[in-house]
Amino acid sequence: MTPIEIVALIKNENPKLMSNIQGKQAAQFVREAWQLISKQIEAVDEGLVKVPGLGSFRVRQVEQEKDGTKTKVRKIIFKASSGKARSSKQPTKKKT
Repeated sequence: MTPIEIVALIKNENPKLMSNIQGKQAAQFVREAWQLISKQIEAVDEGLVKVPGLGSFRVRQVEQEKDGTKTKVRKIIFKASSGKARSSKQPTKKKT
């Protein structure tokens, strides 16, 4: 999926959100966001990189054997978020 396709989907779902932004500018924004996420993932040798609203990327080093020699291979596993939006408000206390 290209940044232009992502922008088109966003415009379809919520036209008001993109009313003041031109398609090329929005696509550049999407492209820059993905590059920043990619840099965060590349900076981690092992661990978890969480992207709120998108999901998490687990980075692991795994040994693989090929032609009798063991080498370390970097694996990146993506797990999408559940899709439920979390409220930023603090839960209210119930009066008893």
